[in-house]
Amino acid sequence: MNINELINTATQYPDKKFVIIDYKYEDDLENLWSIYYNIDEVAFPIGFLACRLGRYERYR
Repeated sequence: MNINELINTATQYPDKKFVIIDYKYEDDLENLWSIYYNIDEVAFPIGFLACRLGRYERYR
């Protein structure tokens, strides 16, 4: 899925959350998050996100 398709999908489904990895998106969609990082910092944000989402879904 390219970025434009993801933005359109996020607009169509405002009750769902979406994440773009390694792309700067700075518009005002509340359900679309952008994670952009330096190439030497690849594993940390993905690991952090997986850990947080895993804990959230498990105890929800």
